[in-house]
Amino acid sequence: MSKIEILAPVGSEEMLHAAVFSGADAVYLGFSGFNARTSAGNFDADSLKEAVRFCHVRGVKVHVALNTTVYGGELPALVLVDSVVRVLDGVLSQPDCYEDESHFNGLLEYPQYTRPEVWEGEAVPPVLLSGHHANIMKWRHEQSLLNTAKKRPEMLDKYPLTKDDLDILHKEFA
Repeated sequence: MSKIEILAPVGSEEMLHAAVFSGADAVYLGFSGFNARTSAGNFDADSLKEAVRFCHVRGVKVHVALNTTVYGGELPALVLVDSVVRVLDGVLSQPDCYEDESHFNGLLEYPQYTRPEVWEGEAVPPVLLSGHHANIMKWRHEQSLLNTAKKRPEMLDKYPLTKDDLDILHKEFA
């Protein structure tokens, strides 16, 4: 049986500290502009970053409530907030969570695969099933290069291409 967590709602820094120091395993809080409960306290980007840091140092999980009623521009704004907040320290568990994503390192992302190993006639490349981490990283980089060259070639103008990168591109597009 899984452990039951004590989850506490917090709407201010004072409530956050009280919940954490009272033994909450996790807290949830609202993010300004993305919470339908406008009468409740909400955190802005700076206070959210500090709240996440405060909790993670103490081993407390943080959940951000985004219970917004969507009327018009909220969804595009939410996508923007996600793209900005996810690179703040402590929001995602490890930088690896976003460092391979499109645009972070100047390239588009590599293709993603899941189970089953063959889906609608398309198989997962054998290198991804090999367990050889160096070869998997090499394959991901090559696919990112090729994906960028096909879909957004202008991005390669600013990317520091190595000789190996140029060889991969030349082999594919020669």
